[in-house]
Amino acid sequence: CKPFQASGAFYIFLQIESLLNSMQLTKELICQYKVAVLPGTAFGVEGCSIRLSYGALSLPEIKNGIKRLVNGIIKLT
Repeated sequence: CKPFQASGAFYIFLQIESLLNSMQLTKELICQYKVAVLPGTAFGVEGCSIRLSYGALSLPEIKNGIKRLVNGIIKLT
């Protein structure tokens, strides 16, 4: 998993090494791990990547979401 700088405020893109494409990974993270992400391809980012937003969350919510995200990425890739 490799983060890269995006020009914006409250989101980050993650480039992920996976056999899944961005849409498949997004669907599985949402359905299985309850993490709301968007496919990077929706924003013109090639390869398997996701965009996640974090601006409107409390610190406990961010920690809980990151834990689920990491768990999902580890199990799905």
